[in-house]
Amino acid sequence: MSSSIPLTSGIKSSLLSLQKTQKLYDQTQENLTTGLKVNKPSDDPAAYYAAATLNDRASALEGRLDNMGQAVQAIAAADNGISAITSILENMKAIVENALSTDVDDDSTRAALGKKFNDLVVQLNGFAGDSAYGGVNLLDNDQSIKVQMGQSYNESVFTVQGFHIAGVESTGTDSEVTAIGSDSVPDSWGAGAAEVTNYSFALNKVEDPTTVIGIKSFGTDATGAAGHEIDWKDSDTYKDTLSDVLDQIENVTAVLETRSKLFSFDSSTISLRQDYTQEFINTLEEGADNLTLADLNEESANLLALQTSQSLGVQAMSLSNQQTQNVLRLLQ
Repeated sequence: MSSSIPLTSGIKSSLLSLQKTQKLYDQTQENLTTGLKVNKPSDDPAAYYAAATLNDRASALEGRLDNMGQAVQAIAAADNGISAITSILENMKAIVENALSTDVDDDSTRAALGKKFNDLVVQLNGFAGDSAYGGVNLLDNDQSIKVQMGQSYNESVFTVQGFHIAGVESTGTDSEVTAIGSDSVPDSWGAGAAEVTNYSFALNKVEDPTTVIGIKSFGTDATGAAGHEIDWKDSDTYKDTLSDVLDQIENVTAVLETRSKLFSFDSSTISLRQDYTQEFINTLEEGADNLTLADLNEESANLLALQTSQSLGVQAMSLSNQQTQNVLRLLQ
């Protein structure tokens, strides 16, 4: 339609100038609204796609941060379990020391203390079983967590290796507890699986997974040194027997302390990677922003300049139109 309407060269020039100004005005308004100088590929293809690549990398790494955070929480849950078990072990140690201080003939008091000792043995396994987080229990069946740290899956993986605590679930007749079943331990214990039947609470050593250490429970029907329970009442042997139990408690506590240290090192490593990843995400996002963010002060100044240009363009078109009208008056 517009091409069929004859316009003077002055009006055409003014109209073209107004159209260009309007296009720039619309672009400037969009930049101010979005805060970006590159809103679509056509604005600046190189900057648009470079920024998109940087933002994609940042988004991928943000997903890894969630994975790292959950791993740290799982480690914390396991470490809380170890702390609780260690506290129970301290109470058990106090009970044994109390039994050691009884009179030789006071077998009834030692028996009562032994039953209380057995109650705490059961609690040890309970704390281990309750230390799961997010479906993972680092104190059960050698479970582990693979922490994805790199941008791409399996590009950089850190493994948090758990271990296994074996125990009994309840006391039986006269507060005695059973032996650990060899079928309740992971395959990694190897030959040590047979040894667990000598204890009512056990775990394997850090340096040698097939070597098992544990704690024997109190039992009125003691099965001897090779059995899982021992008698605290015998006036001739109770001091040696209870001294051995103290050694067992201290050995188990030492292994748990080592396990806790290893977990703390794992948690520290993941936390360091979290900090690094967050800094790198910020770097990527800042790089993308440098390519696409608009200078709002500059855009505001541009908008004012374009508004002035629009006004001048309208006036120029009006003047061109007046010239045509003057010619028309001459012909009248």
